[in-house]
Amino acid sequence: MSAPIDQAQRIAALDPLQSACVTAPAGSGKTELLSQRVLTLLARVDKPEEILAITFTRKAAAEMHHRIIQALLFARDNDEPEEEYKQLTWRLARAALARDKACEWNLLVNTSRLKIQTIDSLCASLTRQMPLLASFGAQPKITDNAEPLYQRAVANLLKYLETDSELAQHLEALLRHVDNDWSKTEKLLMDLLRCRDQWLFHIFIHQQEQPRDILESGLQAVVQDHLTKLQHSLLPWAAELAPLLDYAGHSLQQEHSDSIVAQLAGCTALPGPKGDDLAAWQAVAELLLTAKGEFRKTVNKNTGFPAQTATGDKAEAKQRKEAMLQLLAQLAEDTALPTLLHELRSMPALHYPDEQWHFLAALTSLLPYLVAELMLEFQHAGEVDHSQIALAAIQSLGDSLNPTELRLKLDYQLKHILIDEFQDTASTQFELLKSLLEGWQEHNQANPETPNTLFIVGDGMQSIYGFREANVGLFLEARRQGVNKLPLQALSLQVNFRSTPAIVDWVNKTFKQAFPQTENLGRGAVRYENSSAYQEASDSSQVKAFGLLGDDVRQQEALKVVELVQQHMTDKPKASIAILVRTRNHLNDILPALFAAGIEWQATDINPLSKNGTIIDLLSLTKALLNSADRIAWAALLRAPFIGLDNSDLHILLGEQQRQVTVKQAINNTDLCKCLSRYGQQRMATVRAILRAVELQRGRQSLRVQVHGVWMALGGPACVADSAEYLAVDDYLNLLEQHEQSGLLPSIKQFEAAVARLYAAPLVNDSCLQVMTIHKSKGLEFDTVILPALERRPRSDDKSLLMWREYLSAAGDNCLLMSPLSATGSSDAIYDYLRYEQDESRRLENTRLLYVAATRAIDTLYITFSQAGVYEPESVKAPSKQSLLNSIWASVKDEAIYSVHHEHGDDDQLMIAFDQVDQGSANFRLADDWRPPHWSFANPLADFYIKQSAEGDNNIPDFFEDHFPRQLGNIAHAILEHCVAAGVSYVDRLSDEQKVLWVRRLCHSEGVSKDRWGDVNVYIDNMMTNISNDPKARWLLSSQHKRSDVEYALLSCSADTVSKRVIDRSFVDEEGTRWIVDYKTSAPLHGEPLADFIAKELALYSPQLQQYQLLMQALNQDAGLDMPVKTALYFPAIPHWQEL
Repeated sequence: MSAPIDQAQRIAALDPLQSACVTAPAGSGKTELLSQRVLTLLARVDKPEEILAITFTRKAAAEMHHRIIQALLFARDNDEPEEEYKQLTWRLARAALARDKACEWNLLVNTSRLKIQTIDSLCASLTRQMPLLASFGAQPKITDNAEPLYQRAVANLLKYLETDSELAQHLEALLRHVDNDWSKTEKLLMDLLRCRDQWLFHIFIHQQEQPRDILESGLQAVVQDHLTKLQHSLLPWAAELAPLLDYAGHSLQQEHSDSIVAQLAGCTALPGPKGDDLAAWQAVAELLLTAKGEFRKTVNKNTGFPAQTATGDKAEAKQRKEAMLQLLAQLAEDTALPTLLHELRSMPALHYPDEQWHFLAALTSLLPYLVAELMLEFQHAGEVDHSQIALAAIQSLGDSLNPTELRLKLDYQLKHILIDEFQDTASTQFELLKSLLEGWQEHNQANPETPNTLFIVGDGMQSIYGFREANVGLFLEARRQGVNKLPLQALSLQVNFRSTPAIVDWVNKTFKQAFPQTENLGRGAVRYENSSAYQEASDSSQVKAFGLLGDDVRQQEALKVVELVQQHMTDKPKASIAILVRTRNHLNDILPALFAAGIEWQATDINPLSKNGTIIDLLSLTKALLNSADRIAWAALLRAPFIGLDNSDLHILLGEQQRQVTVKQAINNTDLCKCLSRYGQQRMATVRAILRAVELQRGRQSLRVQVHGVWMALGGPACVADSAEYLAVDDYLNLLEQHEQSGLLPSIKQFEAAVARLYAAPLVNDSCLQVMTIHKSKGLEFDTVILPALERRPRSDDKSLLMWREYLSAAGDNCLLMSPLSATGSSDAIYDYLRYEQDESRRLENTRLLYVAATRAIDTLYITFSQAGVYEPESVKAPSKQSLLNSIWASVKDEAIYSVHHEHGDDDQLMIAFDQVDQGSANFRLADDWRPPHWSFANPLADFYIKQSAEGDNNIPDFFEDHFPRQLGNIAHAILEHCVAAGVSYVDRLSDEQKVLWVRRLCHSEGVSKDRWGDVNVYIDNMMTNISNDPKARWLLSSQHKRSDVEYALLSCSADTVSKRVIDRSFVDEEGTRWIVDYKTSAPLHGEPLADFIAKELALYSPQLQQYQLLMQALNQDAGLDMPVKTALYFPAIPHWQEL
């Protein structure tokens, strides 16, 4: 194919003497361009370390590193390729290899010399080099969850209320402001700590002279700039408009109307552009616009145009009304005017009310103390958040007047910086970049032949991380003005290599209208740039929108998504497909519908474990064990499927008559339990026995062990649906272990919040269907993309305690706008204005988010939305302004294919299946004759109170012998125990990576030397394969047997000794036979006949199994049971079953 039409821009981007800002839209090949730029620079520098490439994710850094190394390897091993698009990279790599050879870098061996790292990694490396200036000392751990640290910092700050200090007075003012709502105060302060890097430098404005004048001058600049722009836009109609304003004002005055339009009486010209003219301009907007911000279609006496004048002149009144309507029609042709006029209603006040100003002063005075408390918490915990690492990195470099040794060192070492995804840069990161570039422009002026260069690549249209404080305005600013006096050549890529012409054309047409027509750095408004498709047209490529109307629309939409997925899998079975959603809860109806249709999918961080029934039950169990007075937790536990009391039994234990006792006491009341159903009595007997075992171990076992043991003893594993749920259990227990202290949870609330952040592990299957959020999809591509639920809007954001905004005035002045939250029950025009600007920024980001979603599609794009209670396409209403659909509604509403569903229509089989899945298994509980396996819950304490004999324990080697066989045996036994608990299918579904991680964890717990981990992996992998393929093993390890026991401990007593015997596996089969099975990890030696090996093993272990058999027969006799007892050995390494 021919060269792309933007080839000149791509070549210019590789000029090693030129710094550049490259705009690279979706699918334009920016990663390849960045790699080519690095190769170009490698051919010129003295050391690879002179080049620093920065990305925002480890995945992106790894991809760039991989591309560069692969390009070098390909160039080393191959002649110039025939494909034109590969030739440039090959030539650049060859030049880099020549430089590598000349300078003896040996780059293909020492690949770490390529400095490609994330921004967080860069910040951490800077603070490590200057720990004292970064105020760290030893390098702290970077945590992704700093919520507990924020909470403790806030709690420590609020303790100052008990002191007699100025800070206490500020805190009292804060509490009064929020109506003494303590929890609200804590939340507001914690929210501010999360984004302190943005406001920390602003709050010291009160230390300047006349701070109120400074802030109010910013408010006046905002108003004046807006009025000037509006006045300029209306000047062409000023001569016609002014008399009509005067007429409407006089008419309303004569009617004694309270409309603000009445103040326009006497108007001879448009209002002026000064702040004092704001009220008059707001009256103009009231006259011209409806409440929704649209030009009026008609006027009447309420707007100043009565049927006749005050003197009774109907002709003049008619003439004035017709003139006004004609003018309104002309004004409506200017699409920007309604917005300019409507925004007058959101303009800030020009001056702070005294009450708000005093509160702002108190707030900005106490916030430095809050940050100081957080610093103390960081030091105490030895960990910090990402914001603190970035702030510390800036501090480690010093400033332009007082540079640190580290900055001077970097000035010498660092010559070229490349940054990917620059549109996602936050303000703190931008400040760090400015520090790194200090003095570069002066250097370049003095050394034009060897300049330092900055190369940034981004796309303002793909800036979607505002919730992470990304500021797209910084990208726009850098493209216009450069960075820290370093000018950047603005380059733009245009070619889309990813999508077909049908997709690209639709995106161009749709989003050209959706994006704003003018840029606005403050709001982050980005103009749309057209793309050109590089691919050839495809007959199968299409974009379709589907609107679901009527009743049960969300379920109908889910069924539509299923239909589209099935159609794709039929037409293109090997092609990729993705369902992309704004938030995870938009999948609440879709995932059950996929399940009902038998469609598998792959997903990451989609299913929150906090909504998983098994995890909910485990959390209830945890809370119940920790607090016998938590009636809700105990009630939920008793209703869990592994106990499964019905409502009648629950009422007996939890009813009004039992209010004075704890649920635990009620369970231990055997007389009360006699009133329960037969099943309830059986389960309560089991629960009582387990609770007694828990009490015996209290203080001696970790909380994790207690929860896990009780759950297993109650039959929790038998209620687990599949291996994915068992992995979820493991994740929960790991989290519990992280949070517990001395067998307790310091904060249940924090632990529950941590559980809410847990997600199910990705499903492992061969499905081509991916399910993810739009944010997760960035950087990916799929043959078919489905975007459902576009009409949905997210939950409204909570109000912040402090709002701020930097504003660049038309005069070029940098102004700071700031306002505190208004007092409870009141409003504030300045705060409301800042909130409005924030909402507008997010609405603009919504458009960009939908653009990112649409441009993931290669060949086919489907859009779906729904409206309940609407039965005619003509009656469909515009979606909420907070929805993704709103920005493209003008393009989609007429081209959508609508279908209407009526509540009493005929449901198809898939709908019936969907309903069944939705109902779930709420009534599931263990069978009446189910008996919990003997997990030996009390066994860990046996060493404390029983004198044990080692007689018959042939598996324990001498202390001085090799420990590895015992360690291997313990690991194998642990895995076989899990197979019984979770089912052999658990082993079948584990990925190789999951198996390795599991075995590694067991090796660590057993103390296996790292040089033997490989041997363990080989053995266990072979064992798992044998188990999966051996029907006898699957029968042996099934948890469906009656009286199923694992690691079953038996005690035998002689005259002076108590001996313990532990049976690996025991159960009663379908014929009523009790089996006792011992696992043996041994295998025949090389060349040893199997018969000889088995004979040797039988001779060794037959006496032990005979003892087990006798003990079990004695137990059966005591229990009045008449059942045969058989014994066997099982060798999973062979595999072989040997009955004795």
